[in-house]
Amino acid sequence: MFMIAFSKNPTAPAISLLVALAGSTAHAQQQSPQPPDLSGFELIFRDDFDAAGLNAYRNGKGLWSTSSRRDDIMTNGPKSVFLSDATTTQDGGPVGIDPLRLADGRLRIGAGVIPDDKRALVQSALANVGRSDQADKVRYYTGMVSLADTWAQAYGYYEITARIPEGKGHWPAFWLAPAGIGWPPEIDIFEAYSRGVGGRPTPNDDKFSVASFFDRLDLQGNPTQAVDFTNPFDLDADGNPAAPMVKTHQQGEQFIFQDIVNARQKFGADMHAEDWTWAAAWTPEKITFYFGRDHDSLIPFYSTPVPPDLTTPMYVIINDQISSHWGWDPVRGLDHLTFADGNEFSIESVSVYALHPDRELRGEGDGATIIDDTRASRISGTDGRDVIVTGGGAGQDFVALGGGADVLHVMRGTGNVIVSDFGSDDHIVLEGFHFDGPQGAMARLTQVGGDVWLANGAYPADPQTVIFRNTRVEDIRPEQLVVRWSVTPDRTASLTVSNEPLADAQGSGHVHATARDMKLTDAGSSAEQVVLQGDAGDQEYRVSRRNTQIVEQPQGGVDSVVAMAGFALPANVENITAAQGARGLELTGNDQDNRIESNAKGNRLRGGPGNDLIISHGGPDWIVHAAGDGDDVVEGFTPQSRILLEGHPATDPAQIMARLHAEGGQVVLDLGAGGSITFRDTVLADFTPQNFLLRNSGGDWGQGQGLPFLRPQPAGVPE
Repeated sequence: MFMIAFSKNPTAPAISLLVALAGSTAHAQQQSPQPPDLSGFELIFRDDFDAAGLNAYRNGKGLWSTSSRRDDIMTNGPKSVFLSDATTTQDGGPVGIDPLRLADGRLRIGAGVIPDDKRALVQSALANVGRSDQADKVRYYTGMVSLADTWAQAYGYYEITARIPEGKGHWPAFWLAPAGIGWPPEIDIFEAYSRGVGGRPTPNDDKFSVASFFDRLDLQGNPTQAVDFTNPFDLDADGNPAAPMVKTHQQGEQFIFQDIVNARQKFGADMHAEDWTWAAAWTPEKITFYFGRDHDSLIPFYSTPVPPDLTTPMYVIINDQISSHWGWDPVRGLDHLTFADGNEFSIESVSVYALHPDRELRGEGDGATIIDDTRASRISGTDGRDVIVTGGGAGQDFVALGGGADVLHVMRGTGNVIVSDFGSDDHIVLEGFHFDGPQGAMARLTQVGGDVWLANGAYPADPQTVIFRNTRVEDIRPEQLVVRWSVTPDRTASLTVSNEPLADAQGSGHVHATARDMKLTDAGSSAEQVVLQGDAGDQEYRVSRRNTQIVEQPQGGVDSVVAMAGFALPANVENITAAQGARGLELTGNDQDNRIESNAKGNRLRGGPGNDLIISHGGPDWIVHAAGDGDDVVEGFTPQSRILLEGHPATDPAQIMARLHAEGGQVVLDLGAGGSITFRDTVLADFTPQNFLLRNSGGDWGQGQGLPFLRPQPAGVPE
């Protein structure tokens, strides 16, 4: 919402939005309806809110999140909080106020004054997210829903039909926020200023604003566009393009293209008495804002350009807000009108469309291998067995599998995927997500209309989702989901989880997780040996001693060790990473499929039994593979890398060189029955006999099976 620009540093100089609103000049004539042409877009979902309850995102499953990013409950105003049935106090109990309800086929977002008997509970909920300093200021509650955990995209078409509550202090909005960390950019499809009640009109009655926010610096402080970026779609009487408003804030300047509309004067609209429709079409060329009675009567009334940093994936937020940093507060003495029963932000429907990719990839023949790059694409398989690798980047790939027993590869960080024709013989390989095995992925499957969504969630940013078109949850079997090398969610994903590791402050030699998703450390303990014991959540263990013992439960989440000393993974712990700055460590996996990551400081990495991912980051690492260690994948191989092969039949590195073969953009070392090593992003010329050291050679090669569902690598960038 617009006011974010002022909430992050209330003492910074601010543009007076009240002055801007009061000085807004309404256009005298209405325009003819020109509903948007949606032929270049594809519907992702439409929610008519006619189900028995809100499809709320809980425990990795659902559609609508009901709190701000990182589970914060503060609004951008200093006097109100976002509450829902999931808001908890410090002891885990409910607050008992839920402003969100579905009734009569509508989502209704209520608001009100916090009752006296709930104030202590709200204060405890604020303390639970580290916001105790706001407890004495907060007087009101309201609600929000967003797609923060389930869907973010660059570009698209967004539409809402809703009715606005009355009363100064209400500030309902339908807007887009960046999926990554930081702000701006932002797109406000509308922010409405509720008209005064009780015979107390305001200068903002009947007005709403639309806006796009951008910044001349990216998150690393690098320039993203010229400071004199102007709006060629908004010309003055002399034909000059409008300049953006400029806000100096925190690390730099923010730029805002904005239009403020009097809905009654311009459109003859009473936003408080009837449903009206707001929409925005966002393409690489421009953002066009629409308003009308319904979709067919929409009128385009304002457009802005799309600066370079307004091309990032963004997610939808729908919320009311009570109060602001610039004085938009409820009128005391009129609470009975401002928060009267039925005076709610009432939403009839919401639709989200994705922009059609311009690029198309088609398989040929009876079975094909199709490898996408980072551009959004429309991919069509054949009637045979296809292997398809997606890579939509900031956009999304639309994949039509066709017939045959197909294999679809999706990597974390490569954009959303919309899959059609996913049949009972097909498989999807999910690499680097936060799923705790196939059953963990199955537990996240969500029915959204006629489609099934599999959302990775935001930890704390960049959600990524696979949509299976025209499918039911019960049609997907665990064996169709190949979950490979999952990662532990980022601990900063929630303000309710401490980012400080739990330590053995008493010297007892035992550290036991007291809640889910905690960090535990052996540092600082006076005991000779430390036992770190996790629970059913996703733990991160910080280990500085070789003899530290970790006790972890089976199916106890996706757990990781950050090692400052050599360490071997115990049972039920999936991942190990060399701590930044540590060097010369020996890191060893267990019999699971582990993710073992170095830090370019010359470490010794061994996966052990299981099919492991070993990430070298290009340092002078030793990578160890013993006979029976499975089918491993190595990323980051360089001429400095050394491969130690133990117990394999080869007696001379030349024999190893003869067993290397190229498969697209990777090289596979076939070790027969002893396993294999796949080196990603390499060619045969990268390898010499000096890369290999043999130890305890002997036996016969035998026949290996290779890594099932091995992801192919491109030999070059596909056209």
